[in-house]
Amino acid sequence: LYTYYLGIANYEQFQIGVSIDYLAMIIIGGLGSVLGSIFGAFFVTLLPIVIRYVMEAFSGVLFSDATVRNLIPALRLTLFGALIIVFLMLEPEGLNRLWRNIRSYFRVWPFAY
Repeated sequence: LYTYYLGIANYEQFQIGVSIDYLAMIIIGGLGSVLGSIFGAFFVTLLPIVIRYVMEAFSGVLFSDATVRNLIPALRLTLFGALIIVFLMLEPEGLNRLWRNIRSYFRVWPFAY
């Protein structure tokens, strides 16, 4: 879709970071489900924003401003790698499976025996 939007495909547009982002979206969201891919896209898109706000909140307390600016890109890729490993080991069906569990719990909530 991105190539269609731009009207041209160029190898420089898709660097290794973009590939890691797409892989993280699919694995974290859940393999083999469209809803999982959507959950993964939201998660991977919002995670760098959350990281930046948390690091900026602690910039004066734990780290200097220069350290925070240098840590954010490395922390982002490190967290994506760690989350891919965690989701592959602990929850291979990703956020989609967690969503189905929560939904089924609340479906039978007052009478769950």
